[in-house]
Parts: sequence; C-alpha cells; structure tokens
Amino acid sequence: MPRRLLSADPALGKALLDGHRAVAEHADPGPLTAAAEDVLDLFGGPLREGYVHRWRP
Repeated sequence: MPRRLLSADPALGKALLDGHRAVAEHADPGPLTAAAEDVLDLFGGPLREGYVHRWRP
C-alpha cells in the first residue's frame, strides 16, 4: 500500500503515510486529518449530514 500511494501521488502519498506515522507514534491525528482533507477536496470535499444523491434508473 505505501508504494502504491507514493506512486499514485508522491506528495499526497507521503502526507498520508507521515500522518499515519504521527498517529501511531505520537497519538497525533492532526497530520493524518489534514492529509485526508486534501484527498477529499480533490473530489468535492467531505459529505455532510443531509446529503442526498438520487440515482436515475
């Protein structure tokens, strides 16, 4: 997984891996949260309460 993250996007992959390390080593979720927000922003941001998407048949 780490190699695939880094090959897909070196900057975001490194941020996600560094964030994971910060949680594992220091119980600090801040860097991982920031990296996850960067990834979600690529797709329009996080979903919020009340979000509805109607699929057409």
